[in-house]
Formats: sequence, structure tokens, C-alpha cells
Amino acid sequence: MYGHIRGLLPLATKYHHLPLKHALNDVAKQYCKQHEPDLCSDEERFRWRTPGYETEGYGDDSENSVSSEDPDHLCQTVCLTAVNTGQIDEAYLLRTYTHRYDPEICPPWVTTYNEDTLDLYTWQVGRATTATPLLFELLVVTGPQGNLAMKDGGIRENNPSYCAFSEAASFWGDDTNPSILLSIGAGYTKSTSDDFSDSGMMPSGLSSLNKYADRLAVFKNILVKYSGGQDRHKMMRTIARGGTSWYKRFEVTDGLEKMRADQWERGKSSSAGKIKAVPGGKTLNTIRTATEAYLNRQEPDKSVNEYAAPRKMLKHTAEKLVRMRRARELEAMTQGGEKREYWEAFMGKHLIGERDFFRKYQEEWDYALLGRKN
Repeated sequence: MYGHIRGLLPLATKYHHLPLKHALNDVAKQYCKQHEPDLCSDEERFRWRTPGYETEGYGDDSENSVSSEDPDHLCQTVCLTAVNTGQIDEAYLLRTYTHRYDPEICPPWVTTYNEDTLDLYTWQVGRATTATPLLFELLVVTGPQGNLAMKDGGIRENNPSYCAFSEAASFWGDDTNPSILLSIGAGYTKSTSDDFSDSGMMPSGLSSLNKYADRLAVFKNILVKYSGGQDRHKMMRTIARGGTSWYKRFEVTDGLEKMRADQWERGKSSSAGKIKAVPGGKTLNTIRTATEAYLNRQEPDKSVNEYAAPRKMLKHTAEKLVRMRRARELEAMTQGGEKREYWEAFMGKHLIGERDFFRKYQEEWDYALLGRKN
């Protein structure tokens, strides 16, 4: 992502976006379950299709192209971006599914994001949600109302936990809380607008140009929005009445406060028992050291209102996730029929093939149904 600096011109984006596009495509091909890596193209779509879709159906919600009904069948995925609508940037959701805000179900407090769901390539979704201002060019795509310029959604929702909470409530109403909402931060920051000159988000040399002072004020505002994840965390903790029930938040509290958005420093890193200098090695070691210290801390940090030490919170979360999945499996397998079909589709049976799917999950099902374990 950060390997090709374009130059140091004031107000120019710092990096070329093509290496990022290629990296996103490589990752998508590596983890694709529908094709072999050498058969995946750069035109794989982000939105789910029903099996046997035809390429000429791209862009509509017809039965042979995009899965538009029964979202229970699939694991819904949302990526967050931001688009400019006149004077302000608004959060914009890129979904794998079709969604309409039903006034009969949707609570009045829900934030109503865009209903139109653009049918983008997977790499375009990745580009849209990582187009950090000053680092990468915006991604311009064609939407129902014309061209949309998309940038990193962190400008509006750097911590998207409330966005996820609101989207779920628009599906199911607010009669029940989520089973679990897991929020993972990128490192606690104490940054303010005074730290802007050290943030790494501004092209080198720009701070010395007085004629850009008015734009610097705008850039400082961007930094404050990027470092506002803790505010959303406090909001979600209030909604959930603490962190002991369905809302869980993990974020390294010390050691990453001053890490720049594009920091990737060469240095020594340990891999397969060998220590050698690699791209990003110093940065990875900083992240690893801070994360291990966070997980090994024996006491909760009261300054961020932790209810328990991080490792204990992690254990509570893992146990709840496993119990939830086993309960859903048990219900699906014992009731059969539509319930079982929903569960198998949700777990990706059509992606990895029936034989491999059942081999992968047979042991878990045996344990869930019979209490049997090897």
C-alpha cells in the first residue's frame, strides 16, 4: 500500500493507488472459495449472487444475478465509505445484500443510510474504504444519481460499531438486543489537533506553507474525526449498559498512540524461528509488543472503563461466540428442513462444496448433537 510515494507536492495524494488495487485483488484471489486463484479475475463482485448467476445480470436485483431476498441465507457483510453530498461527507454503506428501511420494522432512532446498493468489484470496495484523504486518490464510481467520489469511511465513522448496531436494528427492530457486538480497535489514541504535524497524514513540507493555513484547519478537523473512535465506544457502552453483556470492545491501550496511518518501517522481524530485516518489520514488532503487553495485563484499566483484564474479557467473548454457534447448529440440525438449509448456506456450503463442507463441520455437529468429542 505504502511502497510508492508519488512525490512531496503540497495537497497531492502521497501514494499511488494502483499497488493497493493489485494487493486487494491478490488477497481476494487467495481467499476465494468459488474459483482456483489462477481462475479468479479482477472483476469478481462484492455482492452475493445466487448459484448459477449470469454475468449479464450484473447491476440489477434479478433472481439470476444478485441475492436480493431472504438475507438470513447469507452472512451479511458491510464495508463503510464516505461520499460528499454538497457541503459535508456522509457515511455510505457498501453491502453484500439488498436493503430497504421498512417503517413498520425500523425504529425511529435508527440512522438511515443509503438504500441503494452499488454493485462494485471487490477491489473497488477495498479501495473505497481505504481511500484516506491525502494518502490515496478518491475512488469515483457511477451510482443511481451520477458519479460518487468515495473516501475512507473513518472520516465519518472511525469506529463503526454504532453503524452496525443501527443496521441490525433496521432489520429486526429494537425489541431485542444483539446476541453479541464485537468491536476491535486499532490502538487507543490520545491525539488531538495539536498532534497533527506528527500524524503522517499530511504531505511533507505542507506545514511550512502559510498560504495553506485555511486548509490546514480542515485537515486538523479530519484528524480529530479519525481519532474519535473512543467517543463511539463510550456511546455503545452506554447503550449496552456496560461491557459485560452483549457489547465487547478490545483495543490496545498503550504503545500505539503516535503510530501514523501509513507507518511501515523496515526492520528486523522474527519469522519461522529466523530473525531478518523485512519491509514493515519494525512497525510489526511495535504492534506485536504493544498487543502482547495489552493481552498479558493482569488488571483492568479503569481509565478506559474495562470491567476485567483483557485476557479475561477475551475468554468471555470466545465462550459466548462458541455457545451461540453451537446452539444455532443444534437448532438447525434437529429441526431440519428450511432451518438446516439456512444454516448451511450461512456457513458457506455452496462456497466450498458439499463434501468438504460436511467433512469440515461433522465433528462440531457430533459434539453439538451428541456431546461427543474426540
